[in-house]
Amino acid sequence: MNGWPGVSVVLVAVACWAGCDHEPLAEHASPPAPPSAAQPSSPPLWVDNPEFRHWSQFPVGTTVVREKEVTSDRGKVTVTTTLRLVEKRTDQIVVESQVRVVRDGELLPVNPPQALAYSARFPLPAGMDKAAFDLPSLRARHVGQEVQQVGDQEFLADKFTWQEVNETGPMEVTYWRHDQVPGRMLRQEIHGPNHRSVERVTQIVLASP
Repeated sequence: MNGWPGVSVVLVAVACWAGCDHEPLAEHASPPAPPSAAQPSSPPLWVDNPEFRHWSQFPVGTTVVREKEVTSDRGKVTVTTTLRLVEKRTDQIVVESQVRVVRDGELLPVNPPQALAYSARFPLPAGMDKAAFDLPSLRARHVGQEVQQVGDQEFLADKFTWQEVNETGPMEVTYWRHDQVPGRMLRQEIHGPNHRSVERVTQIVLASP
């Protein structure tokens, strides 16, 4: 889960067909209202971007592959996302995202890779706690730790749960992550009315420094 302040994302819509266009995303705080003339604005508080800090520990070329299966009363869709660290600077990290979608065994047209840029710092929205931006969602609650496996590697992952709501109704989200996994996410399960998705990391390739 990767949509916090400091990321500029060029997105091409993917018709996931079986409900994956309704997947919960990391929440954004609404921008603060402009100050009134009687109340001059105070300078923003700039804070470190946890996504920049996380990706900075890996060498350029590091790659992680995630596979998501979405099932509903309309069938099954498989979404494979490949994230690759392509640029590291002192002020910005750039991660390339490539998505492939297979619907009922048929590969849909593949869009070109998209760039996600994470700045080193961002202005904290008024009234927000900077610790909230280190969570997978503003609603997320840490409920313990569980072992998750990727190939022959085991990770003692932090486990979070929360609820999202869209036009189909409430969705229960369970999310596992570990700081030594590129992108941090190891597994995510979403259960909603007539809809279920499971996303997990299937491959991690750490580039040579």
